[in-house]
Formats: sequence, structure tokens, C-alpha cells
Amino acid sequence: MSNCHPEIFLFSIISQYICSILSIPIYAITFSVLIFKCPKHFDNRYRNYLIAHLVSGVLLEIQMSIFWRANVPVPIPILCSNVIGALAAGFTALVTYNILNSKSVRISKKTASIQKNLLNSLLAAFLVHIILIFLPLFMYFLVNFITINYSFAAEVFILMLQEHGACSAVTLLLTSNLLRSSVKKLVKMS
Repeated sequence: MSNCHPEIFLFSIISQYICSILSIPIYAITFSVLIFKCPKHFDNRYRNYLIAHLVSGVLLEIQMSIFWRANVPVPIPILCSNVIGALAAGFTALVTYNILNSKSVRISKKTASIQKNLLNSLLAAFLVHIILIFLPLFMYFLVNFITINYSFAAEVFILMLQEHGACSAVTLLLTSNLLRSSVKKLVKMS
């Protein structure tokens, strides 16, 4: 380390660029499905939220792979905000689950199956965020109290944070029946 700049290992740079290059087609397919092939059953507000989430994933990918270069420690306040976000998301999922399974709500079987698929899709996306954001941030917090002798662990945690957007997009495409059928139609057109 010289001039207050950390050493940047070649492995870190190469792995970041490979991951970024692999995530480009994932983002492209997801954007094209949401913008051009979005099913008519999809609510436009939800579609716009997903597009905004994907844009933030692309921006995070650019920030972490170009500017941070996998060697900037992540601040602890982000860990706290993730805990609050996890609690809010868990509460929202519980309320949604209770509403969908309520005896007083009268919806068709098709609407109920679409809503349950959406809930399952959201839960899968939530798990992706827990694994790829909360776990690395928790480990960064934990290394303040214990010693981890694996130097590559920090790079792996940064890559997990960097690639959570692409993994979230893949999860969305794989778990949502409506979007999965749109992807199949998009691939058949090519």
C-alpha cells in the first residue's frame, strides 16, 4: 500500500470485469422483457418499480466495478439499514401472505395463483438480497470482533454485493411465470 491507496490484486480486477460482462446480457434480457414484452396482467407501477430496481443494480455494478475496484470497505450504517429493510420486507410479506390466504377476500383462482406466484417471486428476490447483501455486510461487521485469515474473502464479499442486481434479475425472470413466458417468447423471436 502506498499513498493511502490499497493494493489492487489482478485476480480482483479480472473477476470483477468477468462478472460485469456476464451480467450485461442478464440486464439486457430483463430490461427488454419489462419494457417491450411485459405481460398485460402486470401492473405498470410494479413494472416501473422493477425497472427502477434494475437501473439501481446497473448503477451499483458500475460504481463497484469501476470506481470502488473491490477494495473499499463497506460502512457499518448500511448493515443497520439492511436490518431495518429486512424487518420491513418480512412484515410486508407476512401481511401479504395473510391477505392472500384470508377467507374474506374473494378473488378468482387465476388471480389468486398470479398473486401467489408474485409473492413467491418476491420472497425469492428477498432471499437473494439477504444472501448477497446482508451476509457480506454481516461478515464485514463480524471481522471487527474475530480474525478471518482468508484474504480473498473481502473480494468475494464485494463481488457478492456487486452482482446482487444481476442475480436478482435472474431470480425475477425464473420465478415469475408471466415474465418467464415473456422471456421464452423473446428468445423464440430471435
